[in-house]
Amino acid sequence: MPDSTDPLLMSRDAEPVPPRPPATDAATLPDVGPTWSVPEDVRAEPRMELDTELLAQELGAGADRAAPESADVDGETDGETDLAPEPPGSDSREAQIIEHLQSKGRLAPGDLARARKLAEDSADPLRTMLVRLGLVSDRDMATAAAAVLDLELVAVEDYPDEPVAEDVFSLRFMKDARVVPLREDEDGLEVAVADPVDAFAVSALEMAAGRRVRLRIGLPADNEAALERLYEQPEAASADGELDGD
Repeated sequence: MPDSTDPLLMSRDAEPVPPRPPATDAATLPDVGPTWSVPEDVRAEPRMELDTELLAQELGAGADRAAPESADVDGETDGETDLAPEPPGSDSREAQIIEHLQSKGRLAPGDLARARKLAEDSADPLRTMLVRLGLVSDRDMATAAAAVLDLELVAVEDYPDEPVAEDVFSLRFMKDARVVPLREDEDGLEVAVADPVDAFAVSALEMAAGRRVRLRIGLPADNEAALERLYEQPEAASADGELDGD
């Protein structure tokens, strides 16, 4: 009987059978390192749900604290339209004042460009830089602001002889904001401000006073002199009297 393994008797189309690999056991397998598993304490951790009702309450309380009680959405206070401060960053009123100065020939275009560049570099208001550089006088700036904002200027004789609302504003605040209380009545509090465009100072006035505030424009030098006469000198005299008594 012919040998079936004889290559001459094998079919030309038959494929050679690959040899079976030798058997291996677990002891001969290569070491691939430790295996990792998910810790039990994080496998089924419950998902935290957002308390929408509590969030709504917090947002509502924050809105109530952010908005003054006496002001409505139209910027009116108790039904009367006073000078409502614009949001921080708004310069429309300042632009109107500068345009008024130019129309009256109180500010040259070249001076404006110079002051604008310095104001941008220093992050100061443009109106402040114009006065600081001497390009616009305090009186011209106050007059322009009064015309644009429809406010009255404060004359020297309009300042009070005695302190007004002494328990409402601290001396430090009045000096920093350059404001002087002029008179108070049943309609509210009248205040002289050096910079009526300063929204932060105007808002602080209304919040501290807790009542309607009527604005008038006072020259910075006149406001400073009134603060010294009404508030600083009495404090100095009181301190001297206490020392003499001792």
